[in-house]
Amino acid sequence: MSINNINISFLNKKILLGEFSIFFTILCYLLFINAFNMLDGINISAAVYAILLLVFLYLHQNNIIFIVLIISLLFFLIKNYQNKLFLGNNGSYLLGFILSFFFIDLNITKVISVEEIFLAMIIPGLDMLRLYIQRIYNKKNPFKADLNHLHHILLKKFSYYKAVIYLLLILCIPIFLNYFFEVSKKIYLIIFITILYVSLIIYLLKKK
Repeated sequence: MSINNINISFLNKKILLGEFSIFFTILCYLLFINAFNMLDGINISAAVYAILLLVFLYLHQNNIIFIVLIISLLFFLIKNYQNKLFLGNNGSYLLGFILSFFFIDLNITKVISVEEIFLAMIIPGLDMLRLYIQRIYNKKNPFKADLNHLHHILLKKFSYYKAVIYLLLILCIPIFLNYFFEVSKKIYLIIFITILYVSLIIYLLKKK
C-alpha cells in the first residue's frame, strides 16, 4: 500500500507521485514515527495523544479496531500513570507505525484528506522540525536526543501534572479545529493559529 498521489483539496490540485510513491510513503511513515517517539518523554502524553488520534479516526470510519486500540491504551494509561508500564522506543515506534498505517489507508481510500492528516499531526511535527533546526544551527547532531522538547520545556516551568495538562491542551487544539471546521476552507487560518500559539508558548516559557 503506497500513496500514489497527493490530493490537495483547498488548492483543488492533485500531485501524481509516480515512481516516487514508495519513497514518499516510507518518508511519511518515518516522519510521523519519529515525531511520535519524540513526544513520548513524559508519562501518559504519547498514549493520550494516540487515543485522540484514534477517536478522530473512528469519527471518520466506524472501525472496531479503533475501539479495541483505544480500550487497550486506556488500560495502559493506568499503569503508565503509576510508573509501572512504559512504551519505550519499541512501543512508541510500533504505535506510531499503526497510527501512520491507518491514516495513510484512510487517505488512500479518500476517507480523510491530506489537510486533516496534516492538522492532526502538526504539533509533534512542528516540535520535531524546531528541534532539528535548532540542533543544526547549534552545530549538533540533529538526531541526538536532548532535553529541549516541548514537554521538557513545560516540565522546567510547571509541576508534572500541570505540564501534562498543558501539553495535552496544546495537542488537542488543532485536532478539535480540524474536526469542527471545514478544513478545506480554513486550512490557512488553522495552520497560522497553530504555529502562532505554539511559537508564543515556547517563547514565553523560555523567556521566564
